[in-house]
Amino acid sequence: DFVVLPATMVKDLGIAPNDLTQREMQTANGKVTARIGKIPAIWLGNQRIAGVEVAFIEDSKLGGAGLLGMSVLGRYTMTIDDEENRLTLGKKQ
Repeated sequence: DFVVLPATMVKDLGIAPNDLTQREMQTANGKVTARIGKIPAIWLGNQRIAGVEVAFIEDSKLGGAGLLGMSVLGRYTMTIDDEENRLTLGKKQ
């Protein structure tokens, strides 16, 4: 449901740890403890997406990567091209 970012980014993004709530979440690799909050915005290409809910998870559980969740993807229509290994996002009508 959430955009997932490494926990080490909390400080880099200027988020006060007290502004986050702790919650257990189910991932593809099992249950993890996450800290949930909102970031002012993220950018996808040249498009600014405001007020995005984010789950911060220990870096070791993510392998150094972040994940786009439905808190962003749900704002778009999605087309998956398996042959080209491409996800295309379009405006919802």
